[in-house]
Amino acid sequence: MKVIHISTGYNHGGAAIACKRLVEAQRSVGIDARVITQEPGDFPEYIYSTTRSAFKKKMNFIRLAREKFTFLFYEKSKDGRFQYSLANTGENIVNHPILRDADIIHLHWVNGGFISLKGLKRIINTGKPIVWTMHDIWAFTGGCHIAGDCKNYMDICNGCFYLKSNLKDRISSRQQSLKKDIYSYGNIFFIAPSKWQLNRAKSSSLLVKQNIKMIHNPINIVEDLPTKRYCRNRLLLPENKKLILFGAFNTKARHKGMNFLIEALGKLKDTSDTELLIFGKISDDIKKMPLEVNNLGYISGGEQMRMVYRAADLFVTPSIEDNLPNTVLESLVCETPVVAFNTGGIPEIIDHKKNGYLAEYKNAEDLATGIIWCLQKNLKGELSKNAIQKIQSCFENNIIAAKFEKFYQKILAVH
Repeated sequence: MKVIHISTGYNHGGAAIACKRLVEAQRSVGIDARVITQEPGDFPEYIYSTTRSAFKKKMNFIRLAREKFTFLFYEKSKDGRFQYSLANTGENIVNHPILRDADIIHLHWVNGGFISLKGLKRIINTGKPIVWTMHDIWAFTGGCHIAGDCKNYMDICNGCFYLKSNLKDRISSRQQSLKKDIYSYGNIFFIAPSKWQLNRAKSSSLLVKQNIKMIHNPINIVEDLPTKRYCRNRLLLPENKKLILFGAFNTKARHKGMNFLIEALGKLKDTSDTELLIFGKISDDIKKMPLEVNNLGYISGGEQMRMVYRAADLFVTPSIEDNLPNTVLESLVCETPVVAFNTGGIPEIIDHKKNGYLAEYKNAEDLATGIIWCLQKNLKGELSKNAIQKIQSCFENNIIAAKFEKFYQKILAVH
């Protein structure tokens, strides 16, 4: 069974990391999983990058710039510039030898100038079965990746809050119509990494008649995790303080909810022995934090990332819209409990008051309550023990790889 995964990135970004973990999980159980990615890098032989020269890097930049420049004429605010993809430019990869040789083509996040709508149609027209993991909602909207409270994707995408008032109906509904036409050509099986995403996809007008299945993203369990003291010493962090961790690939993104975190931390009464650790692309709002902040910046490499999670007493993610966040899985696999809002796919990972705390949606006071509760409850490691057990029972590599193998076999049997 030859499966070709297609992803804009492979090492950078949440969707890219989820793709990488799935590929590694599948290869560990004998599936011939390979990757075509636009991201340059020194990869193993089963990862093919389409970017192998300085000229190609420039072309990638030009494609992305072309898409975003075009969107300038449509955008309502620059805050939505990377939350909406026109997919009007990209590469043609259908003649790639390993794609032609594939039994199944597995799509991931392909935006950012990698695969255009025309390119997507070419891939579907190969006649091969297509599996598409939806890391966000772009597959079933008129162009947005994050819809907020908007439910227009359930019918007709219009009135889009990312677009100028005179264009908000025409642009989004036109792209929605283009996707509907493209999907009608192929044999596509959509994967939702969470039940929350599954329900949204099934309620959308684009996918209501499509094949959709829920399979979680995997994460590998690491044996012999380093001790908290060792990690804090390596990272030059205080040994005798409570460390609260917050981070994301881009903490500046509105849906990551940093404003709720700031408000929640401000409600903590005695913070003299508490500090905040932050990793990722940091917002200027960091200056508003009511705690002393250790800014770790970007964290590269799994080993260093594990040390960060292990060094912390708990991880807080105040996201108001998230599918199945890698950060929550990463924290639990490092035996660090998580405090989060009860929203998105997060309740499928966090069992309330067992391996973390689910706060009432957008309630900063309850988020603060959860932080205090976890810090006190986990003094003997009860939450940490439950955290790793949750991963072992639901998200471990072999479990997820086996589900995909069974699903692939079912697809091939009827194709």
